[in-house]
Amino acid sequence: MNRVGFTLIELFVVVAVIAVLSVTAFSYYQESLETSRQNVVKQNRKLVQDALGRYFQANLQYPVDLKSLAPTYLMQTADELLVVPLGSASIEVEIPTTAVTTPGSVNPLQHTGSFEWVTTAGNAAKPNGPRQIRAVRVRAGNGFLIE
Repeated sequence: MNRVGFTLIELFVVVAVIAVLSVTAFSYYQESLETSRQNVVKQNRKLVQDALGRYFQANLQYPVDLKSLAPTYLMQTADELLVVPLGSASIEVEIPTTAVTTPGSVNPLQHTGSFEWVTTAGNAAKPNGPRQIRAVRVRAGNGFLIE
């Protein structure tokens, strides 16, 4: 008897191989999407850091919240640049541990005290007064830190 065609087992093997290859390709695709989102946020974080520097040059002090950077120093808000590409993330800002309440009394570039990272929802207000934001970093929803 001369048979033409494939057996059912051969078709199942081919479907299984295609399924394994597609799952592997999809996982690499998801990983590359996440890496590209993180790279976008890294570039945007540099934009925000540059805006902080321009703000300092213009005002001789750092801002007390990130909202004051837009629209003069940034075209978009810091949330749009740093949180939206990742879906879920939090912005952390570096502020001095002690507030400088008198403008011009202490130059933030000559601050001899320590600094701390705090998660912010738009401002870096503390119970004993607003703090000037010196640097920015982003913590992604999975805990990955983007600096």
